[in-house]
Amino acid sequence: MHAVPGPREGDRLDAELLALRAAYAAWLEALPDTLVETPTAEALQAIVDLDAPIDVPSPLLYGRD
Repeated sequence: MHAVPGPREGDRLDAELLALRAAYAAWLEALPDTLVETPTAEALQAIVDLDAPIDVPSPLLYGRD
């Protein structure tokens, strides 16, 4: 079982996700016209369209045990 990331780790992961999404968006924009309607382009678009990271409340009593 994986440990629940703490606030700092969660912030780091959110920043990493945003950076990856930006990189995938740039990759999608740079695709040649011949690759625009391909599974790769669709996968990149799906990643770019993901919702922004959300705050997930910590489990009850998190950090107090």
